[in-house]
Amino acid sequence: MFDGLVEILTPFYVSGWAAGDENGPTNLIAECNGRILGAARASIWRSDLGSQPSPCAGFHIDFTSDVAPWELPAIRVSRSSGADTLGLAVQAQFDDRAATQVFILGSPRSGTSELAETLAANLDLPWSGEGHAAPALAGAAAALLIDPEDNSSLVCALAEENLPATLRTTTRRIYFSAHGSVSFLDKTPGEAMIRAAPFLQTCFPDARFIFLRRNGIANVLSRRQKFGGDFADHCKDWAACMEAWEDVVPELTHSLEIEQERMLEEPYLVARIVCDFLVRQEASIAVSEALRLGRRERTGAGIGKTTLADTDWPDHEISQFRTYCGSVMEHWGYAMG
Repeated sequence: MFDGLVEILTPFYVSGWAAGDENGPTNLIAECNGRILGAARASIWRSDLGSQPSPCAGFHIDFTSDVAPWELPAIRVSRSSGADTLGLAVQAQFDDRAATQVFILGSPRSGTSELAETLAANLDLPWSGEGHAAPALAGAAAALLIDPEDNSSLVCALAEENLPATLRTTTRRIYFSAHGSVSFLDKTPGEAMIRAAPFLQTCFPDARFIFLRRNGIANVLSRRQKFGGDFADHCKDWAACMEAWEDVVPELTHSLEIEQERMLEEPYLVARIVCDFLVRQEASIAVSEALRLGRRERTGAGIGKTTLADTDWPDHEISQFRTYCGSVMEHWGYAMG
């Protein structure tokens, strides 16, 4: 064994530090049960390694293919020659649980926060807040897609770099770093996050996507009370979220729609459906009790108000709602009255 330690070990990358020699930084290789996972040079400068007796530097090895969580103990990081293996640091992050990756999407004020809090607490899922970085990463990946008919030298050189794949790997690393686990929950409402879902699907092939939907009238009433702002903007945003979900859901391997009103009225049934979907049936009773006793959106401007007759909107706002939301309401089976 040579000087160095594995500090983070996940199903898709490993990182740590290793000592070099008179020839410079050492080259490392990661393998698992005879399968080569990746290689890297321990050449990342780290100020915390200055006290080591020999020149040391950090390393990061992205795996060319994922490793099953139960295979993690079999991963070895050694010199590229095949000799000398790094040990695990005492405080090494070692996440060998089967991954549960959940994205909760929807229009703001559709029950996303209540479901997220319930699942994070009762399924023991790390949750670091709303992941607004994902739309930017998805947008960057989309912008870097290469037109196959463009064969100019610069475009070909760009294509060889395969930057979208690099962004996918980076996204996985970001989510692990933020949550300290390959399992996590991300609740981020809004159209941009919904449209980022197909990109996230490519980053996390086994992820589950749950879409919370709510009657447009109730949603706009609740939005306006919570956030204030322009009435027409709330109408447009609700419709955009609903349409975005329709656009992306065919690209998702595992998706589920939950109606906010049903979550309030039938917590036991919704809990069973959600826990079955997440393959966490053992948590169904705890989740149903949490939903039954929850306090979010149990009162407020939108509760029980699902027709235009239930509102006090003036005629010009009713006209705006019909213009921006009418066809979407009809498509989803919501009667406006």
